[in-house]
Amino acid sequence: MNHTTFPLLPLPEPIHDLETQHPVVSSKNLQESQLLDETYWLCSHPFQPTKPFEIYVINRQTKICDIMPLIQRVQETTTFSMIIEHHHGNMKNTTIKIELLQVEQLQSLVLIFRVIHLSTKTKELFSMIQILLRSIFQPRNKLYTWNNDIIDVCALVFTGYLTKTRVKKINLIPLQDHFKEWYNRTFIHNENCNVPPGSQADNNDHSYCSCAHRPYKKNTAKWTITNALKYVFNENFNISNETSSLVSSKNNHTALSCLAITKLSMILELNWTKEQLYQYKKFHQGEYVTLGEQEDSEDEKQNNVHGIIETSIKRQKVSHTDASTRTINSISEEIVHYKEKETTSE
Repeated sequence: MNHTTFPLLPLPEPIHDLETQHPVVSSKNLQESQLLDETYWLCSHPFQPTKPFEIYVINRQTKICDIMPLIQRVQETTTFSMIIEHHHGNMKNTTIKIELLQVEQLQSLVLIFRVIHLSTKTKELFSMIQILLRSIFQPRNKLYTWNNDIIDVCALVFTGYLTKTRVKKINLIPLQDHFKEWYNRTFIHNENCNVPPGSQADNNDHSYCSCAHRPYKKNTAKWTITNALKYVFNENFNISNETSSLVSSKNNHTALSCLAITKLSMILELNWTKEQLYQYKKFHQGEYVTLGEQEDSEDEKQNNVHGIIETSIKRQKVSHTDASTRTINSISEEIVHYKEKETTSE
């Protein structure tokens, strides 16, 4: 398929072709929106994380010697992205995916905890996993999530890895509502939109909206991560091609939603404009971004995106604390402290 034959939205300037072909009015919204969704899916590309990534699955088979360097790296991090999934309504059958946001690292790290596989009879392994989790869920750390997952974290309380007191102090930053505000503010109603003139100024979603780039027609509607990627970056989790191996393994696919939160948090943290988003996509997606336009030279691409990357690094760079100098010995001291506390409680 030749992707360049489809207009990828949103672009810096409004595109009216789709609105003309598929006007969305009142009771026909659902049917017409589905037609527009199909067009957007045709425009989609494989999801591209902000950087290469590695995955580490933590379970009862994990070696203690492998967890110790993970603890060190976690303790050098103050910002994370997290998403939690339940399976069949069973709290113990919960999967917690956490990405470490470290701007200075060339490769991202995603930790996957399947709670049902965390139970272990080895006290040393239990204590190491507990230290790892406690280091992540520090009150001073920021954890980006899509919605408020604070209740879902209780799966770690039931298994004894976290306390209720610690969970109450977790600093979760839900992005779902924040994204909706940013998107509606950035991609306003078109001039020929069917929304009444008096309602256009607030940029809210409206049942009479006929804008192709505004998929939700109710102000109470919630964005999904999938749609956020689709309408902002024209990307889709489930697309694979010869150059993409992201969906080639189960663990990779499991980590994608967590990596997507990181990517979406970037545009919200920096409050990107349409032009900044356009230049980012033009640089990373090449010929797929523009319709009938010649591609810029590599030098021009580098110049266009240089300001965005430089600003991103300055704004997102994590300030290290004394934890970055922690050694294996200091981690061992925590284990000793844990054992002493356990002995006292017994």
